[in-house]
Amino acid sequence: MNRCVVDREEWELMWRKLGERPGAHGDVADLCPCCGEVWQYMGTGWRLAPFGHPCGGWVHTFRHRHGRTELGSRSRARVNVSVAASWEFVARVKPAAGDSLWVEAGAPAGVAR
Repeated sequence: MNRCVVDREEWELMWRKLGERPGAHGDVADLCPCCGEVWQYMGTGWRLAPFGHPCGGWVHTFRHRHGRTELGSRSRARVNVSVAASWEFVARVKPAAGDSLWVEAGAPAGVAR
């Protein structure tokens, strides 16, 4: 089952974690000068025991068609990166069998969607 979860705090946190990974140097977009590619959020899935979540947890997945490797060099191939969801998100959003999510920041207060 696919479902959308609007969670501004988790949205900001997962992108910040993406920028804090080795080789990223805090650059969340990582704009490729040759083709203009940037990181793309691909979705969130439940994984058993990811990144220290002993009973399983949500993992946010990103891809970049010309992203940087952990050493900081530009790759000419697709780079996929997964970051663990926060403990608060794992506790708040319960999985169902075969569940996958799409997390959104949501509209700013007062803006209709």
